[in-house]
Amino acid sequence: MPDRPPASGDADEIAVLFADLRNFTRLLEFYDAEDVHSLLDETMTGLRDAVTEHDGTIDKLIGDGLMALFTDESDVAPAVRAVQCAQTMLYDKIPEISERCAIEPDVGIGLASGSVHRIDLAGVDDTVVGRCVNVAARLQDLCKKFDVPVLLDRETRMRVDDGVVPCSFRLIPDQRLQGIYERVDTYQMCDHREFDAEYIAEFNEAARHYKNEEFTEALPFFIQAYSDPDVRRDRALLHYFASECFSRLNTDAEMLDAKGYAAHKDTQQEQAQRLITQLLGYAQRRDLNPQRILDIGCGDGSVTEELAEFYPDAEVIGIDSQRSMVERAREHHSEAGDIEYQTVGIQNYTPDLTFDILFSNSALHWVQDQADAYDNMREMLRTGGLLAIHQGHEGCYTELREDARTAYRQLGFEEKFEDFSYPLVYHTVSRMESLLESHDFEVLEIERIASDVPETIVDDFAEAGLAPYRHQLDDTEERAFVQRFRDIASERSIESINTDRLYVIATTAGST
Repeated sequence: MPDRPPASGDADEIAVLFADLRNFTRLLEFYDAEDVHSLLDETMTGLRDAVTEHDGTIDKLIGDGLMALFTDESDVAPAVRAVQCAQTMLYDKIPEISERCAIEPDVGIGLASGSVHRIDLAGVDDTVVGRCVNVAARLQDLCKKFDVPVLLDRETRMRVDDGVVPCSFRLIPDQRLQGIYERVDTYQMCDHREFDAEYIAEFNEAARHYKNEEFTEALPFFIQAYSDPDVRRDRALLHYFASECFSRLNTDAEMLDAKGYAAHKDTQQEQAQRLITQLLGYAQRRDLNPQRILDIGCGDGSVTEELAEFYPDAEVIGIDSQRSMVERAREHHSEAGDIEYQTVGIQNYTPDLTFDILFSNSALHWVQDQADAYDNMREMLRTGGLLAIHQGHEGCYTELREDARTAYRQLGFEEKFEDFSYPLVYHTVSRMESLLESHDFEVLEIERIASDVPETIVDDFAEAGLAPYRHQLDDTEERAFVQRFRDIASERSIESINTDRLYVIATTAGST
């Protein structure tokens, strides 16, 4: 074993290794003390042997960890020997220990390079001090955050030429380490036995985009990789990068919902046209010249504007429970006739006036309290007025909801959905008739129609139908879930998807 660094002056080149047995305190709580002691002794012995095999020196044992030094008194550079030592610890010693002990050890390792001073502390502890010592200790702590076994600093990485050791390195930039003033670039040691070279190259390209604050360019890789169920070992690290990208982009998730709605609203527009055509026919036959129209679930205001164009003399109000939708409607349709937009759900809307037409396209199935909603609508529809509704029929999109369940299960998100139930209320024809009649409406026409299945059905459902699932997840999990759903659903034949819809025209009871 080589000598320790000199007692005074700087070592020309030194690498520091900190290794720690993770969750030691937790092990003491849940395992027999004798088993834990055996594990600690076996682990420290194995780690010590690895240090010795690579011409390193144990500087000290620290509870459930150790600090080792690699000096320049060998033909092999200190940084290279430190990396080789970490590999030996992980892929030789730890597997051997696992076979002998009742508990499998989990180790985190931090490596850093630089110059140090040897000092004697109060005549008790002969040790070394230097920035690289602090960095190595903090990197070992950081391993737990990212759920990775080995992290090293930039100085160590630059001293290890590619191909010298059988591993690759991936960049984890701009990390804040406790007690270190400046952010530092860190690197994970990725053994060739575990990591595909192409994946590491793509990861590093995205990480460089991140470091250069090109978050829009970095984000797609991290989301795509996070949504891949075969890349579970990287879940914590990918989640971190994707979340940081979202944070730096200052993304407003609700505004993204509104933009996504706008990008995939063609299907709803076509469905709205059918309902408007039915409504106009009944209004003409009944000689109804509406003075006030309410669009329930107005979305971005596109259909509300069409209603205002058909009835230019009417006062038109659009309501929606999503603030982002109402803001978008106000922004894009502010000059379209006499239209007012309000952020409120139909069950909570209490105007001091009645309406001649209540119109709702693909919205009422989102309302959980159907009784309150229909009570409220009956109160605000004047006698002889018309109620026009389009919504999903029972069974609509069942197959896509099953694909959504498969997606979150594959990603390991089951706990997020333990108490989840899909909130849409789809009726059959008979149940819709009963619901309307029980709230003093008279059905004029009700149709169950299998809508044409558009080529964009998967994207359409991803933007609207997945909303309840997305609300269970954070930004990163949400984007990964949506990506995984698209991958699964795109394998399905679109002809197999149930798209049955209900189209309803009703009036107040006793007015025909």
